[in-house]
Amino acid sequence: MILKVVLGFLVLASLLAIGCAAPNPFPAPSATPSPYNQVVVRTVAGDNFQASSNATIAFAGIVYPDISAGGLQYWLDLNLTQERVVSCYYAGVAFERDLLVNKTVFLAPSNSLAAVDSRGYLVQYVSVDGKDAGTLLIEAGFAVALNDDRAYEQKEFYNRLVVEVRNSSSGCLWLNSS
Repeated sequence: MILKVVLGFLVLASLLAIGCAAPNPFPAPSATPSPYNQVVVRTVAGDNFQASSNATIAFAGIVYPDISAGGLQYWLDLNLTQERVVSCYYAGVAFERDLLVNKTVFLAPSNSLAAVDSRGYLVQYVSVDGKDAGTLLIEAGFAVALNDDRAYEQKEFYNRLVVEVRNSSSGCLWLNSS
Protein backbone atom coordinates (compact mmCIF):
# COMPACT_ATOMS: atom_id res chain seq x y z
CA MET A 1 0.00 0.00 0.00
CA ILE A 2 2.77 2.45 0.93
CA LEU A 3 4.56 1.59 -2.32
CA LYS A 4 1.42 2.45 -4.33
CA VAL A 5 1.10 5.80 -2.56
CA VAL A 6 4.77 6.63 -3.17
CA LEU A 7 4.53 5.61 -6.83
CA GLY A 8 1.32 7.58 -7.24
CA PHE A 9 2.95 10.64 -5.70
CA LEU A 10 5.97 10.32 -8.01
CA VAL A 11 3.74 10.00 -11.10
CA LEU A 12 1.67 13.00 -10.02
CA ALA A 13 4.78 15.09 -9.32
CA SER A 14 6.19 14.14 -12.74
CA LEU A 15 2.97 15.09 -14.52
CA LEU A 16 2.79 18.42 -12.72
CA ALA A 17 6.40 19.17 -13.58
CA ILE A 18 5.80 18.35 -17.24
CA GLY A 19 2.55 20.28 -17.40
CA CYS A 20 4.00 23.41 -15.82
CA ALA A 21 7.05 23.62 -18.04
CA ALA A 22 7.02 25.42 -21.38
CA PRO A 23 7.86 23.24 -24.36
CA ASN A 24 11.58 23.13 -24.95
CA PRO A 25 13.12 21.63 -28.08
CA PHE A 26 16.52 21.25 -26.41
CA PRO A 27 17.72 18.91 -23.70
CA ALA A 28 19.32 20.49 -20.66
CA PRO A 29 23.10 20.85 -20.95
CA SER A 30 25.11 18.08 -19.39
CA ALA A 31 28.12 18.55 -17.13
CA THR A 32 30.33 16.81 -19.70
CA PRO A 33 31.93 19.28 -22.12
CA SER A 34 31.21 18.56 -25.77
CA PRO A 35 31.06 20.58 -28.97
CA TYR A 36 27.38 21.16 -28.17
CA ASN A 37 27.92 22.23 -24.57
CA GLN A 38 29.85 25.45 -24.26
CA VAL A 39 30.46 28.02 -21.55
CA VAL A 40 29.62 31.55 -22.67
CA VAL A 41 32.70 33.72 -22.23
CA ARG A 42 31.24 37.10 -23.20
CA THR A 43 28.53 38.75 -25.22
CA VAL A 44 29.76 40.41 -28.38
CA ALA A 45 26.49 42.12 -29.32
CA GLY A 46 22.85 41.35 -28.72
CA ASP A 47 22.61 38.64 -31.33
CA ASN A 48 25.87 36.81 -30.67
CA PHE A 49 28.35 35.70 -28.05
CA GLN A 50 31.77 34.11 -27.71
CA ALA A 51 31.82 30.51 -26.48
CA SER A 52 34.57 28.70 -24.60
CA SER A 53 35.64 27.10 -27.89
CA ASN A 54 36.48 30.66 -29.11
CA ALA A 55 33.70 30.39 -31.69
CA THR A 56 31.32 33.30 -32.03
CA ILE A 57 27.74 32.04 -31.97
CA ALA A 58 24.79 33.82 -33.59
CA PHE A 59 21.27 32.93 -32.46
CA ALA A 60 19.33 30.93 -35.05
CA GLY A 61 15.91 32.24 -36.03
CA ILE A 62 15.89 35.63 -34.33
CA VAL A 63 16.70 39.18 -35.36
CA TYR A 64 18.16 41.53 -32.79
CA PRO A 65 18.01 45.33 -33.14
CA ASP A 66 20.72 46.71 -35.39
CA ILE A 67 21.44 50.28 -34.38
CA SER A 68 23.87 50.97 -37.22
CA ALA A 69 22.82 53.47 -39.87
CA GLY A 70 22.09 50.66 -42.35
CA GLY A 71 20.22 48.41 -39.92
CA LEU A 72 18.02 50.86 -38.08
CA GLN A 73 15.47 51.31 -40.88
CA TYR A 74 14.13 47.75 -40.43
CA TRP A 75 13.12 48.64 -36.88
CA LEU A 76 11.71 52.04 -37.80
CA ASP A 77 9.52 50.25 -40.38
CA LEU A 78 8.01 48.33 -37.43
CA ASN A 79 6.73 51.70 -36.14
CA LEU A 80 9.34 51.89 -33.41
CA THR A 81 11.21 55.05 -32.55
CA GLN A 82 14.98 55.29 -32.86
CA GLU A 83 15.18 56.02 -29.14
CA ARG A 84 13.21 52.86 -28.32
CA VAL A 85 15.35 50.68 -30.59
CA VAL A 86 18.64 52.05 -29.21
CA SER A 87 17.43 51.76 -25.61
CA CYS A 88 16.27 48.15 -26.15
CA TYR A 89 19.51 47.28 -27.91
CA TYR A 90 21.59 48.22 -24.86
CA ALA A 91 19.09 46.77 -22.37
CA GLY A 92 19.06 43.55 -24.40
CA VAL A 93 22.84 43.27 -24.36
CA ALA A 94 22.74 43.52 -20.55
CA PHE A 95 19.88 40.98 -20.41
CA GLU A 96 21.83 38.56 -22.61
CA ARG A 97 24.98 39.04 -20.52
CA ASP A 98 23.08 38.22 -17.32
CA LEU A 99 21.33 35.30 -18.99
CA LEU A 100 24.36 33.64 -20.58
CA VAL A 101 27.81 34.74 -19.43
CA ASN A 102 29.67 32.11 -17.36
CA LYS A 103 26.87 29.60 -17.91
CA THR A 104 26.95 26.35 -19.84
CA VAL A 105 24.69 26.48 -22.88
CA PHE A 106 23.56 23.73 -25.20
CA LEU A 107 24.04 24.53 -28.88
CA ALA A 108 21.94 22.91 -31.60
CA PRO A 109 22.45 23.64 -35.29
CA SER A 110 19.53 24.50 -37.51
CA ASN A 111 18.79 21.92 -40.17
CA SER A 112 17.42 24.68 -42.40
CA LEU A 113 19.52 27.82 -41.93
CA ALA A 114 23.11 28.24 -43.09
CA ALA A 115 25.63 26.88 -40.59
CA VAL A 116 27.65 30.11 -40.75
CA ASP A 117 26.25 33.60 -41.27
CA SER A 118 27.69 36.40 -43.43
CA ARG A 119 29.91 37.53 -40.53
CA GLY A 120 31.46 34.08 -40.12
CA TYR A 121 29.53 33.30 -36.91
CA LEU A 122 28.14 29.84 -36.22
CA VAL A 123 24.32 29.91 -36.41
CA GLN A 124 22.90 27.86 -33.54
CA TYR A 125 19.81 27.44 -31.41
CA VAL A 126 20.89 28.14 -27.84
CA SER A 127 19.48 26.60 -24.69
CA VAL A 128 20.38 27.87 -21.22
CA ASP A 129 19.15 26.23 -18.02
CA GLY A 130 16.93 24.05 -20.22
CA LYS A 131 15.20 27.03 -21.87
CA ASP A 132 15.45 28.28 -25.44
CA ALA A 133 17.36 31.59 -25.31
CA GLY A 134 15.69 32.81 -28.53
CA THR A 135 12.29 32.43 -26.86
CA LEU A 136 13.52 34.29 -23.77
CA LEU A 137 14.86 37.18 -25.90
CA ILE A 138 11.59 37.45 -27.85
CA GLU A 139 9.46 37.25 -24.67
CA ALA A 140 11.52 40.03 -23.10
CA GLY A 141 11.05 42.14 -26.23
CA PHE A 142 14.69 42.25 -27.24
CA ALA A 143 14.34 40.35 -30.53
CA VAL A 144 11.87 39.32 -33.21
CA ALA A 145 11.58 36.23 -35.36
CA LEU A 146 13.71 35.99 -38.48
CA ASN A 147 10.97 36.64 -40.99
CA ASP A 148 12.15 36.23 -44.55
CA ASP A 149 11.62 33.55 -47.19
CA ARG A 150 13.81 31.01 -45.38
CA ALA A 151 12.10 28.20 -43.53
CA TYR A 152 13.53 27.09 -40.19
CA GLU A 153 12.46 24.89 -37.30
CA GLN A 154 11.19 27.55 -34.89
CA LYS A 155 9.78 30.03 -37.45
CA GLU A 156 6.08 29.49 -36.77
CA PHE A 157 6.56 29.42 -33.00
CA TYR A 158 8.81 32.48 -32.91
CA ASN A 159 6.44 34.47 -35.16
CA ARG A 160 3.43 33.57 -32.99
CA LEU A 161 5.38 34.60 -29.90
CA VAL A 162 6.33 37.98 -31.39
CA VAL A 163 2.66 38.67 -32.17
CA GLU A 164 1.65 37.74 -28.60
CA VAL A 165 4.31 39.95 -27.03
CA ARG A 166 3.58 42.86 -29.36
CA ASN A 167 -0.21 42.61 -28.92
CA SER A 168 0.19 42.61 -25.15
CA SER A 169 2.37 45.75 -25.36
CA SER A 170 4.96 44.04 -23.25
CA GLY A 171 8.67 43.45 -23.67
CA CYS A 172 11.16 46.23 -24.27
CA LEU A 173 10.44 46.94 -27.93
CA TRP A 174 6.66 46.88 -27.56
CA LEU A 175 6.17 48.20 -24.02
CA ASN A 176 3.12 50.47 -23.93
CA SER A 177 3.10 50.61 -27.74
CA SER A 178 -0.66 50.36 -28.26
